[in-house]
Amino acid sequence: MSLKTRIIIAVRQKLVSEGLTSLLAQQTDFEVVDQVTSGTLAVESMKTINTNIILIDTNIPGLNYIDVTSRILKTHPHIKILCLAEHGRPQTIHAALENGAHGFLLTDCSSDELIRAIKFITNGQLYLSPSVTADAMNSYRNKISSETAFTLLTSREREIVQMLAEGHSTKRVASRLGISFKTVATHRQHALAKLGVHGIADLTRYAIREGLVTP
Repeated sequence: MSLKTRIIIAVRQKLVSEGLTSLLAQQTDFEVVDQVTSGTLAVESMKTINTNIILIDTNIPGLNYIDVTSRILKTHPHIKILCLAEHGRPQTIHAALENGAHGFLLTDCSSDELIRAIKFITNGQLYLSPSVTADAMNSYRNKISSETAFTLLTSREREIVQMLAEGHSTKRVASRLGISFKTVATHRQHALAKLGVHGIADLTRYAIREGLVTP
């Protein structure tokens, strides 16, 4: 009897997570071992739960999908990461793959494609939704997204930018991250300078465009 593929679902909407769990439960060789609604919880889940695959929403709050991917693979290199996104923006796909993700799906994919993607990456293959492959490859060849939030900012700066763009105040960010108000303010100013934007409104628009948060 073959071992089941153990899956953690990291999706911000509980209803979507429950739907995915119900769908995957119909497959005799799949087992959903945890459902989390933030990137931070996804990283925490890895400390106590044995898994093979993490299905992660690219708009996951708390800790963005890139930093979740890099942190998990640093300590659990055997884990396969499958990203799920509303839009196939080339920069989002590049950032995912360059940081070790094994697959990229759009949320409007069929259930058959989701199952196929999981089986592909379980077998060590890379999977990209056919609908995004051409654009991703063309932009990669043309080096459209050589400088993005994922290449310009540090992990901590990305985390703070994401939380600020989600509407959290500097004080709230400091409290949630367990760091000082001054430290958050310094990271914020560094991020603004690196990205060439001015103020939280511009920062939020940038974060939405780059796929760090959803509108």
